[in-house]
Amino acid sequence: MHLVLAALLAAAPATGELPRVAVADFVSGATDNQTAQTFTRLIAAELARTGRFEVVSHDDLVAMAGMERWKQLVGCAAGTCLADAGALAELLQVRYLVAGSFGRTGGALVASAQMIDAARSRVSSRASRKVLSLDALGSDATALVAELLAENAVLQIFGQVAGGAVFVDDKPVAVMPASTIPLRLTGKHRLRAECSDCVPWESDVEFTPGRNTRVRLELEKFEDLESQARRRTAGGIAALVAGAGLAVGAIALRSDAASLHSQYLALDPLVASQAQFDDLSSRSRTRYALSYTLGTAGIIALAAGAWLLWSNPHSERLAQVGNQ
Repeated sequence: MHLVLAALLAAAPATGELPRVAVADFVSGATDNQTAQTFTRLIAAELARTGRFEVVSHDDLVAMAGMERWKQLVGCAAGTCLADAGALAELLQVRYLVAGSFGRTGGALVASAQMIDAARSRVSSRASRKVLSLDALGSDATALVAELLAENAVLQIFGQVAGGAVFVDDKPVAVMPASTIPLRLTGKHRLRAECSDCVPWESDVEFTPGRNTRVRLELEKFEDLESQARRRTAGGIAALVAGAGLAVGAIALRSDAASLHSQYLALDPLVASQAQFDDLSSRSRTRYALSYTLGTAGIIALAAGAWLLWSNPHSERLAQVGNQ
């Protein structure tokens, strides 16, 4: 198997030297070996064409590793033994490994590639592209490299619930807890989070490649939401009862005030004393004032009770979830 070394600029060292990447021959799979080897050379050439890469010949590669050792490490470059990828990186001073293969999806030929961060023994990016024509492999290699090296948008989530799942446009992207979630997205997308016994949370989120998008989830337990709905309903009923009681009290005070006022008007000025007039007048005015105060408070309490009962966001949210 032939391999080509190229250098990948991820974060250029202080010396100005470019970090390097090993590009393994694409696994032929759904096509012939010659096409796979040609595509591998095109990928390496495209990496070099950007001016961000140092290309090392196959002979130099074998000289540094030794043929037998190199054959042992080929599988690592293909992603079958990530744990040993660091050995290849240390031996050849290569930070990244690029490997790929050809396959078929729905009858279409698809070229897939992945870039392995050998120092961390993990896949840092993946890319795939339908190959429409073997006569246009050059343009396919260009597009595949551009996607492979494109910057990710990074989703950072706060308020996570262990065991919950995160979806973007209805596609699962992570299981919580998750530190950061790299996504090949740009623009506005629908973010959803779910967890056991939780009310699903959804929101539109704007993603920008190369930038972190921070989102705070508001996942509520069903039992908490139901408790809040019950408390709001109980509060509404209590407010209605209180409002009705205040209204009855206001009516009783107004009736008493009217009675006192009638007694005041019925007094004979020739017989009654001034003290009697003053007493009835004062008592009547006091009861009128109290009746107005209680009546106003009753109207406010009745309105508040009606609002709490007929505008219950907790009950409405539970109903929406139940209808989904």
